[in-house]
Amino acid sequence: MKRRMEIAKIVALKVDSFYNDAIDLVRNTQGAVEKIKKSQLEKLRGVSECATKVSDVLNYIKRQAARHDSWVQDDFADKLLDKIGRKLRKDMEEVCSQLSGSPADQAEKQQIHLMLIREYIDQVVAHCLYPGPEVKTGAQ
Repeated sequence: MKRRMEIAKIVALKVDSFYNDAIDLVRNTQGAVEKIKKSQLEKLRGVSECATKVSDVLNYIKRQAARHDSWVQDDFADKLLDKIGRKLRKDMEEVCSQLSGSPADQAEKQQIHLMLIREYIDQVVAHCLYPGPEVKTGAQ
């Protein structure tokens, strides 16, 4: 239980930086975001919440990109895949390096990566559904 709380604390500190990253993604892919249906965004959030492995989320995004032109417009899907597959993996490694005690095993790393993905997608979806002034004007 102590380990789980330590992970939650470190992840919570890490995800604070996702707010501005999500704003940048939505702002830079505004054309795509305006065409993606609300139900597709909510499903993305749902998939991330229920995923048991990282590839579940990556494959969902790839399927959406293959089916809907809006997902490939402005490289929305590619940018999202890059963030999840590359940048959040680095964040996961950073979180793991901050853990005390024994190094994280593969299962723990996967769970941390999924926690980061869920938080990031939640931020992206929120900014897509309500693009506040920071998205519209670039002011943060």
